Amino acid sequence: KRLGEEYEILNFGLNGRTTAYDRPDKEGKNGLLGLRPALEAALPCDWLVIMLGTNDCNRSLGLSPQEITDGLEVLILAAKKHLRDLGAKLPHLLLIAPAPILPELEGTPFEDDLDETSVESSRALAPLYRELAESYGALFLDAAGCEVSPLDCEHLTENGHRELAERICALLREN
Repeated sequence: KRLGEEYEILNFGLNGRTTAYDRPDKEGKNGLLGLRPALEAALPCDWLVIMLGTNDCNRSLGLSPQEITDGLEVLILAAKKHLRDLGAKLPHLLLIAPAPILPELEGTPFEDDLDETSVESSRALAPLYRELAESYGALFLDAAGCEVSPLDCEHLTENGHRELAERICALLREN
């Protein structure tokens, strides 16, 4: 609605999805698995927007911020290959660093999945994602500052979603 009627937004979000890593406790949540069908369903498209990485901070995966960023790059390369294979125009790319995980984990539904290292890793993603975006000529947006729910420490609140939508819309209009 914010962008206007000439835009159609297709959302392929999935709770628990990682960039390009398999989660031992969440079969089928590897972002690579759904990438090709999502791209094919969205064609033709002008923009590909990716915001992943929070679930990669999960304690069970033990990934460093650089490994998480590498997983995002795997998605970018796979998307480019899939689109070339389909003979499709490569869309503009927007990479979004998710809002960092809140440090108050105790009593949240994810206290067993996340720890202090998870929080630190989530805070370290934005500069790495910015660098990755620059290396691919992509736009970058940092979702830090968008309101995160203290009830679960990682998901945006309704207001946080609104803030993020406004920031994305402004960036797309500029470009």
